[in-house]
Amino acid sequence: MVGGSGPVTSWTPTTDDVLRAEAGLAKYLAGAAPSLAVKYSGYLRQYTGFVADGRKKILMNFLCWDPETPGWRCSRVEVLDGGDCYFRIVFDMTTGQYEAFQVNGEA
Repeated sequence: MVGGSGPVTSWTPTTDDVLRAEAGLAKYLAGAAPSLAVKYSGYLRQYTGFVADGRKKILMNFLCWDPETPGWRCSRVEVLDGGDCYFRIVFDMTTGQYEAFQVNGEA
């Protein structure tokens, strides 16, 4: 998980927290990855709350999987390669900024 210089602890984001994290994502992606900005709404999402350096953050994990794929709701999915079928970004609840944006590479 994306951390800071100290210990990282977890927390559970509420629906309102997730909506806040998602609110500016389309605009962010339009500048950072225009090809994702037009298609990310169809991705499955996983949200993990964590605290790093005293700030609450949400790791948003995006997957272009079928919603019927077993197991994705129960545990965090980590995939190597796969291109833009997989990407992740962190939302800082304190600053309202996005950080640590990563798109998987191709095999």
